[in-house]
Formats: sequence, C-alpha cells, structure tokens
Amino acid sequence: MEFISDGCEELTGYKPRDLESNSSLSFNDLIHPDDQDRIWEEVQQALKQYVPYKLTFRIVAANGKVKWVWEQGRGIWSEEGDLEGLEGLVTDITERINAENESLIAKVKAERANEAKSDFLSQMSHELRTPLNAIIGFSQVLMKNKIEKLTLDQREDVEQIHTAGEHLLILINDILDLSRIESGQMILSMEPVNVIHVTEEVLNLTKPLADQFGIKIIDEITETKDLFVWADPFRLKQVVLNLVTNAIKYNKKNGTVTLSCESIAGTHLRISVIDTGRGIPEEHHDSLFEPFTRVHADDIEVDGVGIGLTISKKIVEIMNGKIDFTSHPNSGSRFNIELPLCTPTADLQDQENSVLQKDLGEKESNQDFTVIYIEDNPMNLALVKKFLGRERPGIKFLSAPQAKLGLELARVHRPDLILMDINLPGMDGMQALEYLKTYEETRQIPVIAISSNAMPADIDKAIQMGFQKYLTKPIDVDQLLESIDQYLHKSKIS
Repeated sequence: MEFISDGCEELTGYKPRDLESNSSLSFNDLIHPDDQDRIWEEVQQALKQYVPYKLTFRIVAANGKVKWVWEQGRGIWSEEGDLEGLEGLVTDITERINAENESLIAKVKAERANEAKSDFLSQMSHELRTPLNAIIGFSQVLMKNKIEKLTLDQREDVEQIHTAGEHLLILINDILDLSRIESGQMILSMEPVNVIHVTEEVLNLTKPLADQFGIKIIDEITETKDLFVWADPFRLKQVVLNLVTNAIKYNKKNGTVTLSCESIAGTHLRISVIDTGRGIPEEHHDSLFEPFTRVHADDIEVDGVGIGLTISKKIVEIMNGKIDFTSHPNSGSRFNIELPLCTPTADLQDQENSVLQKDLGEKESNQDFTVIYIEDNPMNLALVKKFLGRERPGIKFLSAPQAKLGLELARVHRPDLILMDINLPGMDGMQALEYLKTYEETRQIPVIAISSNAMPADIDKAIQMGFQKYLTKPIDVDQLLESIDQYLHKSKIS
C-alpha cells in the first residue's frame, strides 16, 4: 500500500494524490536532473547491502523553485527476500544549505580579501623599505665613521635623520604585524626563553629613552634565579619592550619604572611592568587594547599610532599566555604578562656562534675573503660597499647589478659568501640561487638573502629554497656584519 503524507504539498507544491502511483507524476520525477543518476546509484548500493540509505539532493517544486532535501529511507523486503518497495522520510533542508553556502561564499571572499591585503602590504612594505634602507643605512655609516668624524652639530643632525627613519620603520613593522595576526599568518618559534636575558636586552635598548625622560628603571628581575618561559624569544622581547617604552613615555618627570616577576602556582610566570605615571582613565580601560587607541594623546606628545598594545595582547595570547593591567588616576599603571613556565634545554650553539663572530670580527678582519653582492639598486650597493670597506677592509668586495652577471662573477671568483637581493631585473634572486646550486664551482657557497620583502611567506619560501639567512631592508649594518662574520668563519674552517 502506498502512502504519501500531507507534508508533501508544503514541500513540493503537489498534493499527495498528484504523486501516487496511479498518477502521471511521481516523487522521483521531481528530483533535479543533475542529481538523479547519483541518487539512483546510492540507493542501489544500499539495497545490495540491505542497509538504510541517507541522501542529500535537490528537487524541483511545482512553482519551479529548487529545494534541497534530506531523505532517510530503507527497502521493504518480503519474507522471501524480494524487494517490495521503499519507505523514507524527506526533510526540507534548503535554509540550512543556503546558510552553509552563504558562509562558504563569505569565507572565500574573506580569504581573497586577506590575500589581496597581504599582497598590497607586501608591495607597500617593499616600496617603503627601499628608500628607508638608504636613509637608515647611510646615517649609520656616517655615525660609525671613525676616520672622518662628524662635528657635534653634524652628528646631532644625522642622529635626527636616523631616529626619524627608525621611527618610520617601527610604524611599518607594527602595521605589518597587526595584519599578519589578523590574517593568521604570524608564525612563532616557540622555545624555552630565559626571562633575565630578555629583560637585560630590553633595559639596554630603553636606557637612552629613560635617561631622556628622566626616568629611573628599577630592575627586580635580574636579581632572581634563572626563570624560563615557553615563548618566542623575539616576540617576547617585542612585547616587554613595548610595555617598558610606554611606561617611560607616559610617566611623570623623575618617575620610576619597575620590572618584577613572580611564579603563579608553579605553572606560570607573571612579568610585571609598573610605572608611576598619571594612570589610565577608567573610560579607556575597556578599549585600551583596541587598535589605534591612544590615551592622553591630546595633551602628551608621544610617537606612535596606538597599535602597540593591540599587537602585544594578540602575541601573548598566541603564545598561550595572557596580558592584563590595573591602573588608577595619578597612581600609575601595572601591566602583567603571564606565560607558561618551562624547563630549559642545554643548547650552547648560540653562545658558540657569538664567540666565533666576535673572534672573526676582531682577529680576522684582514683575511683574504671575497664577498659578492648581487643588487640592482645603486644606493644599496654603495651602502654595503662603504660599510664593509670601513669595518672589514680586508674583504674583497665585488658587486653585480643583475643576477646573470652575478652568476658569472661567482663562477670565476668563487667567493666565500654571496649577498643576494630577491627582486632583481630579469632573473630574480630565487632563480639565481637555483642556478648557483647547479654549478660545481658555486653550489657550496653560502648565500644570504637581503630583501625589502618582509612578509613571513616570502621569508619562509627563501629559507626553504636554500638561502642560509634572510635579512630584511632597511639593512641593520650590525646585523649584516654579524652574519657576514659568521659565514666567512664557516668557510674558513670548512
């Protein structure tokens, strides 16, 4: 006996009697043509295995509207094992499918928007870093010139140029960091980190600023025993540096900034930065970690755009920690970072590398080393040539404005180290590295990438391709010198 419920009319627009077996139309006739073959195959497979079937497919209603349905059914068998018919329950799932499709479309649009945003930021980063490389680089060269020393006025002018360049670079990096975090592209390198070492680095960096503002730093962390947290060392330093810098800039004259730490239940470490400033008004507490929030911006002249705390909070949370604060008007503020405690591993490689670099810089600067720099920007070439000429006069420096010429020089001179720009005319740095690997004369030469492309994807790709190191522009001449010393030393002892 055939039975079709009254709910059929609401679903299909047809009355039950319109779809009964004695009618010219059946429910199977309503199945969307593109789904019919698939549905029939799935039902046949279920019947062969004597199991229920579950189907998702489309039907075409009486008004021509396409609807999504879900059917759960089974075969009806006689005592002799013959198939007598089918029975099932059909449910309208059109709204759910449409919602899922809308969600999928929104997801695809968001992913495309993130990709477009990343591409735009990558291009803008490159365009801004290129002139900054000359501004910051040449100002460093001028300040480090021990032979032709600057007058006091000249040095002050150059320091202003350098400070302005560094400030612009910080803003660029902050905006890129925020974009990476929001798009889920920030990659951390988690490891045991000695909090004392981080504190010492931060205090060394912020001492000139504290002296400028007349602020006394009270360090209670380095007096404790070694404590290690599970974190990214670079990013942890970035967060602590941001908090200490803010504590200095928003403090009162002759105020203090105190750094302390304490163990929380033996599982976490709380790092605190405490200032004696004017405090954070209560109306700003809820929005303090929101982007572009600047407390006291109207009456205190402080550099920045108000995204440092936003970035710090997100970084700490990615490292499975938390950041909070307490503050009262005219009583200062206390910012706390909590991170998981961990047990350090014995790894002295970094210390050994540091010693090797120092020995090379002090004792082997006049050895007969050859370095080739492949770079199409004349200012960048001039910067590195001038810097190496003064700091490492024994190094034979060769340059090439194009990858093809650089490859020819490398095969002829067989340098100890190659510095390679990525965005080169014609053949780019990635392709040039692949060619270097194919030549017997050059495949063992270490290659350091120097590029204005600072996005994580660019850096990861370069390292995977085989670059020994990736330095971003503007070039930090001290960092570049350390890298050169490191790989020249390796080539000497290999």
